[in-house]
Amino acid sequence: MPKSHIHKLKRVTLGTDYEVYRCMVTGCTTYYATTMSVGLITQCWSCLKPFEFSGRNLRQVKPKCLDCSGKQKETRESRAADSLLERLRGIKL
Repeated sequence: MPKSHIHKLKRVTLGTDYEVYRCMVTGCTTYYATTMSVGLITQCWSCLKPFEFSGRNLRQVKPKCLDCSGKQKETRESRAADSLLERLRGIKL
């Protein structure tokens, strides 16, 4: 087993219908029940940065952080645009 590392989780099916998250780091044999993985620090599959696994990630086979998930990017961009519009409305010409 590797020394200290951050788990890189991937959802896998054991048997016919038991889903768990397995660490995909070479040499690591760690498995977590899907509900027990919430709150763990895991590695993003896109940017490889560590992030906290949340309930939102339970649907993902290869969990991604908020920055890499496309839906969250759109949400953040729309919030930023809304914030900018609010500021512009407050400016008096």
